[in-house]
Amino acid sequence: MDVACSQPLKIAIRGSYFRWYPEETIMIWWIAVGFIAFFLFLIFNDVIWFDKADRTARKLLRKLNKPISKSEVDAARQTMENAELPMVSLSVKLRDNLEPLDTRLGGKPWVPDAENDWPSTDDGTPLCFLTQINFAQVPQTLDLPHQGLLQVFADIDLDQMSKDRHSQESLKRNQNISHVIRWYPHPSNGRVLSYPSGVGKVANQVSLLSQEPDEETLEAFDSDVSDEELLQNGWAVAMESTKTKPPALALAKPHCNLFYHDQAYARRVPKDEHAAQAIRRLHRKSRELQNQQEAHRIGGHPYLLSKQQKKEASKAGLDRVLLQIRFQLATKIRSDAYLILMIAQEDLRAGNIEKARFFWSEHT
Repeated sequence: MDVACSQPLKIAIRGSYFRWYPEETIMIWWIAVGFIAFFLFLIFNDVIWFDKADRTARKLLRKLNKPISKSEVDAARQTMENAELPMVSLSVKLRDNLEPLDTRLGGKPWVPDAENDWPSTDDGTPLCFLTQINFAQVPQTLDLPHQGLLQVFADIDLDQMSKDRHSQESLKRNQNISHVIRWYPHPSNGRVLSYPSGVGKVANQVSLLSQEPDEETLEAFDSDVSDEELLQNGWAVAMESTKTKPPALALAKPHCNLFYHDQAYARRVPKDEHAAQAIRRLHRKSRELQNQQEAHRIGGHPYLLSKQQKKEASKAGLDRVLLQIRFQLATKIRSDAYLILMIAQEDLRAGNIEKARFFWSEHT
Protein backbone atom coordinates (compact mmCIF):
# COMPACT_ATOMS: atom_id res chain seq x y z
CA MET A 1 0.00 0.00 0.00
CA ASP A 2 1.41 3.36 -1.01
CA VAL A 3 1.71 5.98 1.68
CA ALA A 4 2.00 9.67 0.80
CA CYS A 5 5.35 11.03 1.91
CA SER A 6 3.64 13.97 3.54
CA GLN A 7 1.81 11.62 5.93
CA PRO A 8 3.75 10.08 8.81
CA LEU A 9 3.79 6.26 8.91
CA LYS A 10 2.57 4.94 12.27
CA ILE A 11 3.65 1.51 13.56
CA ALA A 12 2.20 0.04 16.75
CA ILE A 13 4.87 -1.07 19.19
CA ARG A 14 3.78 -2.25 22.64
CA GLY A 15 0.68 -0.15 22.64
CA SER A 16 2.35 3.11 21.61
CA TYR A 17 3.10 4.77 18.30
CA PHE A 18 6.57 5.42 16.80
CA ARG A 19 6.58 8.12 14.11
CA TRP A 20 8.64 8.16 10.97
CA TYR A 21 8.72 11.89 10.39
CA PRO A 22 8.54 13.59 7.00
CA GLU A 23 11.67 14.85 5.24
CA GLU A 24 11.20 18.46 6.42
CA THR A 25 11.37 17.43 10.06
CA ILE A 26 14.40 15.21 9.52
CA MET A 27 16.19 18.15 7.87
CA ILE A 28 15.48 20.32 10.92
CA TRP A 29 17.01 17.63 13.11
CA TRP A 30 20.16 17.57 10.97
CA ILE A 31 20.45 21.36 11.19
CA ALA A 32 20.12 21.16 14.97
CA VAL A 33 22.84 18.50 15.11
CA GLY A 34 25.05 20.70 12.92
CA PHE A 35 24.59 23.70 15.23
CA ILE A 36 25.45 21.59 18.26
CA ALA A 37 28.59 20.25 16.53
CA PHE A 38 29.64 23.77 15.53
CA PHE A 39 29.08 25.02 19.09
CA LEU A 40 31.23 22.18 20.47
CA PHE A 41 33.92 23.02 17.91
CA LEU A 42 33.97 26.65 19.05
CA ILE A 43 34.35 25.59 22.67
CA PHE A 44 37.19 23.22 21.78
CA ASN A 45 38.88 25.86 19.63
CA ASP A 46 38.63 28.46 22.41
CA VAL A 47 40.24 26.05 24.85
CA ILE A 48 43.17 25.59 22.47
CA TRP A 49 43.40 29.35 21.74
CA PHE A 50 43.34 30.35 25.40
CA ASP A 51 45.96 27.71 26.16
CA LYS A 52 48.16 29.13 23.40
CA ALA A 53 47.56 32.71 24.60
CA ASP A 54 48.41 31.64 28.13
CA ARG A 55 51.68 30.12 26.96
CA THR A 56 52.49 33.30 25.02
CA ALA A 57 51.70 35.45 28.07
CA ARG A 58 53.91 33.29 30.29
CA LYS A 59 56.72 33.54 27.75
CA LEU A 60 56.37 37.34 27.60
CA LEU A 61 56.27 37.55 31.39
CA ARG A 62 59.51 35.59 31.62
CA LYS A 63 61.01 37.98 29.10
CA LEU A 64 59.80 41.05 30.99
CA ASN A 65 61.17 39.68 34.23
CA LYS A 66 64.55 39.13 32.63
CA PRO A 67 66.96 41.93 33.62
CA ILE A 68 68.02 44.32 30.85
CA SER A 69 71.64 43.89 29.87
CA LYS A 70 73.96 46.59 28.58
CA SER A 71 74.28 44.73 25.27
CA GLU A 72 70.50 45.02 24.80
CA VAL A 73 70.67 48.76 25.47
CA ASP A 74 73.56 49.10 23.02
CA ALA A 75 71.55 47.21 20.39
CA ALA A 76 68.63 49.64 20.79
CA ARG A 77 70.96 52.61 20.50
CA GLN A 78 72.60 51.16 17.40
CA THR A 79 69.19 50.65 15.82
CA MET A 80 68.52 54.36 16.34
CA GLU A 81 71.93 55.32 14.94
CA ASN A 82 71.32 53.27 11.79
CA ALA A 83 68.06 55.17 11.15
CA GLU A 84 69.70 58.60 11.12
CA LEU A 85 68.32 61.14 8.64
CA PRO A 86 69.39 64.68 7.66
CA MET A 87 67.34 67.57 9.03
CA VAL A 88 67.36 71.36 8.94
CA SER A 89 65.92 72.94 12.07
CA LEU A 90 64.02 76.22 11.62
CA SER A 91 63.80 78.87 14.34
CA VAL A 92 62.02 82.22 14.15
CA LYS A 93 63.91 85.47 14.38
CA LEU A 94 63.10 89.13 13.94
CA ARG A 95 64.50 90.85 10.89
CA ASP A 96 63.51 94.05 9.18
CA ASN A 97 63.06 94.40 5.46
CA LEU A 98 62.72 90.80 4.37
CA GLU A 99 63.39 90.46 0.67
CA PRO A 100 60.54 89.03 -1.44
CA LEU A 101 62.34 85.71 -1.97
CA ASP A 102 63.51 85.28 1.63
CA THR A 103 62.39 82.28 3.67
CA ARG A 104 59.65 83.27 6.12
CA LEU A 105 56.89 82.05 8.38
CA GLY A 106 53.71 84.04 7.88
CA GLY A 107 53.83 87.42 6.20
CA LYS A 108 53.28 87.77 2.45
CA PRO A 109 54.31 85.44 -0.38
CA TRP A 110 56.48 86.16 -3.39
CA VAL A 111 54.81 85.80 -6.79
CA PRO A 112 56.00 86.22 -10.39
CA ASP A 113 55.14 89.59 -11.93
CA ALA A 114 52.39 88.10 -14.07
CA GLU A 115 50.66 86.31 -11.20
CA ASN A 116 47.97 88.01 -9.12
CA ASP A 117 45.73 85.31 -7.67
CA TRP A 118 45.66 84.51 -3.96
CA PRO A 119 44.64 80.86 -3.29
CA SER A 120 41.17 80.42 -1.83
CA THR A 121 38.66 77.75 -0.82
CA ASP A 122 35.85 76.60 -3.11
CA ASP A 123 33.53 79.21 -1.58
CA GLY A 124 36.04 82.01 -2.20
CA THR A 125 37.51 82.34 1.31
CA PRO A 126 41.20 83.33 1.06
CA LEU A 127 43.59 80.70 2.35
CA CYS A 128 46.14 81.65 4.96
CA PHE A 129 49.74 81.97 3.82
CA LEU A 130 51.75 79.79 6.20
CA THR A 131 55.31 79.67 4.99
CA GLN A 132 57.75 80.26 2.18
CA ILE A 133 60.96 78.21 1.96
CA ASN A 134 63.72 79.32 -0.41
CA PHE A 135 65.89 76.23 -0.87
CA ALA A 136 68.76 78.35 -2.16
CA GLN A 137 68.99 79.64 1.44
CA VAL A 138 68.66 76.20 3.07
CA PRO A 139 71.88 74.47 4.21
CA GLN A 140 72.54 71.77 1.65
CA THR A 141 71.82 68.29 2.94
CA LEU A 142 71.27 64.98 1.23
CA ASP A 143 68.40 64.89 -1.30
CA LEU A 144 67.13 68.48 -0.78
CA PRO A 145 66.87 70.63 -3.92
CA HIS A 146 69.57 73.29 -4.32
CA GLN A 147 67.11 75.93 -5.44
CA GLY A 148 63.41 76.60 -5.77
CA LEU A 149 60.69 78.31 -3.74
CA LEU A 150 58.11 76.32 -1.76
CA GLN A 151 54.93 78.02 -0.51
CA VAL A 152 52.11 76.58 1.59
CA PHE A 153 48.61 78.04 1.98
CA ALA A 154 45.87 76.46 4.10
CA ASP A 155 42.41 77.18 5.48
CA ILE A 156 43.11 77.19 9.22
CA ASP A 157 41.69 79.09 12.18
CA LEU A 158 43.66 78.30 15.33
CA ASP A 159 41.06 79.90 17.64
CA GLN A 160 38.25 77.76 16.24
CA MET A 161 40.41 74.64 16.29
CA SER A 162 41.18 75.27 19.96
CA LYS A 163 37.48 75.57 20.86
CA ASP A 164 36.12 72.46 19.20
CA ARG A 165 39.17 70.29 18.64
CA HIS A 166 37.52 67.20 20.19
CA SER A 167 34.25 67.38 18.24
CA GLN A 168 33.58 65.00 15.35
CA GLU A 169 33.04 67.97 13.03
CA SER A 170 36.43 69.35 14.00
CA LEU A 171 38.21 66.04 13.48
CA LYS A 172 36.59 65.59 10.08
CA ARG A 173 37.41 69.16 9.08
CA ASN A 174 41.01 68.95 10.22
CA GLN A 175 41.53 65.81 8.16
CA ASN A 176 40.35 67.62 5.04
CA ILE A 177 41.85 71.09 5.37
CA SER A 178 41.78 73.06 2.13
CA HIS A 179 45.33 73.85 1.12
CA VAL A 180 47.54 74.81 -1.80
CA ILE A 181 51.21 73.90 -2.27
CA ARG A 182 53.07 76.10 -4.73
CA TRP A 183 56.47 75.24 -6.14
CA TYR A 184 58.57 77.60 -8.24
CA PRO A 185 61.70 75.73 -9.47
CA HIS A 186 63.50 78.85 -10.73
CA PRO A 187 62.19 82.00 -8.99
CA SER A 188 63.75 85.28 -10.13
CA ASN A 189 62.05 88.58 -10.75
CA GLY A 190 58.76 89.12 -9.00
CA ARG A 191 57.07 90.93 -6.17
CA VAL A 192 55.29 90.45 -2.84
CA LEU A 193 51.59 89.67 -3.19
CA SER A 194 49.27 91.89 -1.13
CA TYR A 195 46.74 90.41 1.28
CA PRO A 196 43.15 90.02 0.10
CA SER A 197 40.38 91.03 2.46
CA GLY A 198 39.36 88.48 5.10
CA VAL A 199 42.74 86.89 5.69
CA GLY A 200 44.19 89.26 8.30
CA LYS A 201 43.26 87.63 11.62
CA VAL A 202 44.36 84.13 10.69
CA ALA A 203 47.52 85.35 9.01
CA ASN A 204 48.49 87.17 12.19
CA GLN A 205 48.00 84.00 14.23
CA VAL A 206 50.22 82.12 11.85
CA SER A 207 52.95 84.75 11.86
CA LEU A 208 53.22 84.39 15.64
CA LEU A 209 53.23 80.58 15.48
CA SER A 210 54.05 78.53 18.56
CA GLN A 211 57.81 78.20 18.73
CA GLU A 212 58.97 80.92 21.08
CA PRO A 213 61.84 83.04 19.76
CA ASP A 214 64.80 83.92 21.92
CA GLU A 215 64.59 86.61 24.63
CA GLU A 216 66.10 89.30 22.43
CA THR A 217 63.52 88.67 19.72
CA LEU A 218 60.66 88.69 22.22
CA GLU A 219 61.82 92.01 23.70
CA ALA A 220 62.03 93.55 20.24
CA PHE A 221 58.60 92.18 19.40
CA ASP A 222 57.04 93.53 22.62
CA SER A 223 58.50 96.99 22.28
CA ASP A 224 59.09 97.77 18.65
CA VAL A 225 56.99 95.56 16.43
CA SER A 226 53.24 95.88 16.08
CA ASP A 227 50.86 93.11 15.14
CA GLU A 228 50.25 94.89 11.87
CA GLU A 229 53.96 94.87 11.04
CA LEU A 230 54.19 91.16 11.80
CA LEU A 231 51.11 90.60 9.67
CA GLN A 232 52.84 92.35 6.82
CA ASN A 233 56.33 90.88 7.20
CA GLY A 234 56.07 87.58 9.06
CA TRP A 235 58.98 85.97 10.87
CA ALA A 236 62.41 85.57 9.37
CA VAL A 237 63.91 82.12 9.81
CA ALA A 238 67.27 80.93 11.10
CA MET A 239 68.36 77.52 9.80
CA GLU A 240 70.74 74.91 11.16
CA SER A 241 71.72 71.70 9.42
CA THR A 242 71.89 68.61 11.60
CA LYS A 243 71.05 64.92 11.65
CA THR A 244 68.39 63.27 13.70
CA LYS A 245 67.22 59.84 14.74
CA PRO A 246 63.70 58.58 15.51
CA PRO A 247 63.11 59.05 19.26
CA ALA A 248 60.65 56.17 19.51
CA LEU A 249 61.98 53.82 16.86
CA ALA A 250 62.37 50.98 19.35
CA LEU A 251 58.64 51.09 20.07
CA ALA A 252 58.23 49.11 16.87
CA LYS A 253 60.75 46.54 18.07
CA PRO A 254 59.62 45.22 21.47
CA HIS A 255 62.69 43.06 21.87
CA CYS A 256 64.87 46.15 22.22
CA ASN A 257 62.38 48.65 23.63
CA LEU A 258 63.86 50.38 26.64
CA PHE A 259 62.02 53.68 26.70
CA TYR A 260 60.60 54.98 29.95
CA HIS A 261 57.10 55.58 28.55
CA ASP A 262 56.54 51.92 27.68
CA GLN A 263 55.01 50.61 30.90
CA ALA A 264 55.61 46.93 30.14
CA TYR A 265 59.33 47.34 29.72
CA ALA A 266 59.54 49.90 32.52
CA ARG A 267 58.99 46.96 34.89
CA ARG A 268 62.25 45.40 33.82
CA VAL A 269 65.26 46.17 35.97
CA PRO A 270 68.82 46.76 34.79
CA LYS A 271 71.09 43.76 35.06
CA ASP A 272 73.87 45.83 36.61
CA GLU A 273 75.06 49.41 37.08
CA HIS A 274 76.57 49.51 33.58
CA ALA A 275 73.16 48.68 32.10
CA ALA A 276 71.46 51.26 34.37
CA GLN A 277 73.80 54.02 33.19
CA ALA A 278 73.31 53.04 29.55
CA ILE A 279 69.52 53.17 30.01
CA ARG A 280 69.66 56.64 31.57
CA ARG A 281 71.79 57.90 28.68
CA LEU A 282 69.37 56.40 26.17
CA HIS A 283 66.39 58.00 27.94
CA ARG A 284 68.05 61.43 27.84
CA LYS A 285 68.91 61.01 24.18
CA SER A 286 65.36 59.94 23.38
CA ARG A 287 63.92 63.03 25.09
CA GLU A 288 66.37 65.29 23.23
CA LEU A 289 65.39 63.71 19.93
CA GLN A 290 61.71 64.05 20.76
CA ASN A 291 62.09 67.79 21.43
CA GLN A 292 64.13 68.13 18.25
CA GLN A 293 61.48 66.39 16.16
CA GLU A 294 58.65 68.57 17.53
CA ALA A 295 60.17 71.83 16.26
CA HIS A 296 59.82 73.57 12.88
CA ARG A 297 62.01 71.60 10.50
CA ILE A 298 62.85 70.42 7.02
CA GLY A 299 63.54 66.68 6.79
CA GLY A 300 63.82 64.28 9.70
CA HIS A 301 61.42 61.47 10.58
CA PRO A 302 57.59 61.35 10.28
CA TYR A 303 57.44 60.93 14.06
CA LEU A 304 54.34 63.09 14.60
CA LEU A 305 52.02 61.59 12.03
CA SER A 306 49.13 59.65 13.53
CA LYS A 307 49.00 55.88 13.10
CA GLN A 308 46.40 56.21 10.34
CA GLN A 309 48.38 58.96 8.59
CA LYS A 310 51.52 56.80 8.66
CA LYS A 311 49.57 54.02 6.96
CA GLU A 312 48.31 56.44 4.30
CA ALA A 313 51.80 57.85 3.74
CA SER A 314 53.36 54.39 3.54
CA LYS A 315 50.70 53.19 1.08
CA ALA A 316 51.41 56.21 -1.15
CA GLY A 317 55.19 55.71 -0.92
CA LEU A 318 55.71 58.97 1.00
CA ASP A 319 58.78 58.21 3.10
CA ARG A 320 60.37 61.63 3.69
CA VAL A 321 59.34 64.74 5.62
CA LEU A 322 59.69 67.75 3.34
CA LEU A 323 58.49 70.32 5.87
CA GLN A 324 56.99 70.47 9.36
CA ILE A 325 55.55 73.62 10.98
CA ARG A 326 54.31 73.60 14.57
CA PHE A 327 51.34 75.54 15.96
CA GLN A 328 50.13 75.81 19.54
CA LEU A 329 46.39 75.52 20.21
CA ALA A 330 44.97 77.66 23.02
CA THR A 331 43.50 74.89 25.16
CA LYS A 332 43.55 74.26 28.92
CA ILE A 333 45.86 71.31 28.38
CA ARG A 334 48.75 72.21 26.13
CA SER A 335 48.05 70.98 22.63
CA ASP A 336 50.12 71.31 19.50
CA ALA A 337 49.17 71.01 15.86
CA TYR A 338 51.57 70.21 13.06
CA LEU A 339 51.51 70.92 9.36
CA ILE A 340 53.55 68.11 7.80
CA LEU A 341 54.41 67.80 4.11
CA MET A 342 55.38 64.26 3.10
CA ILE A 343 57.09 63.30 -0.15
CA ALA A 344 58.61 60.23 -1.80
CA GLN A 345 62.40 60.16 -1.73
CA GLU A 346 62.65 59.69 -5.50
CA ASP A 347 60.45 62.78 -6.05
CA LEU A 348 62.56 64.74 -3.58
CA ARG A 349 65.75 63.79 -5.43
CA ALA A 350 64.16 64.62 -8.79
CA GLY A 351 62.95 68.00 -7.54
CA ASN A 352 59.27 67.09 -8.01
CA ILE A 353 58.27 69.07 -4.94
CA GLU A 354 54.77 69.67 -6.28
CA LYS A 355 54.03 65.99 -5.50
CA ALA A 356 54.30 66.59 -1.75
CA ARG A 357 51.20 65.72 0.29
CA PHE A 358 49.69 67.81 3.10
CA PHE A 359 48.98 66.29 6.54
CA TRP A 360 47.58 68.00 9.66
CA SER A 361 48.29 66.27 12.98
CA GLU A 362 47.22 67.31 16.50
CA HIS A 363 48.82 66.18 19.77
CA THR A 364 47.97 66.79 23.43
